[in-house]
Amino acid sequence: MATLGSAIALEKCANGCPPTEDGMNFLGRLMMFTGSFPPVKTKLPAAVEAKMPVSKLSKEEAKNLLIKCRKRIDDAVMLVKSASPDSRYKHPRLGMLNAKQWFKFIRIHLEHHLKQLRRIKNKFQVI
Repeated sequence: MATLGSAIALEKCANGCPPTEDGMNFLGRLMMFTGSFPPVKTKLPAAVEAKMPVSKLSKEEAKNLLIKCRKRIDDAVMLVKSASPDSRYKHPRLGMLNAKQWFKFIRIHLEHHLKQLRRIKNKFQVI
């Protein structure tokens, strides 16, 4: 769900959010520079949790969401190239991101979840 929301924010930027001089905060710049989440566990911001409460999904629901996200991101790729770097949309933790930064954030966020899955898988293999 978060990736879908990020893809929507990317589209908003690519299609002309109001330009702003506001940019990323320190955490946003750090994540974009390192290309990964900081090595500390954090909780979901309350505002985000209110919009997207954590819920269990069936395999079919998860598969459909992945397909929907993939299509949305594939469609947005061409928009990113021509998007204005001054057109930004607010991320709950990272500040104002433009389309290219949203695209990079989506990759970082998905990689973070893949690391989580590998960590869980490795715990089961030890047992």
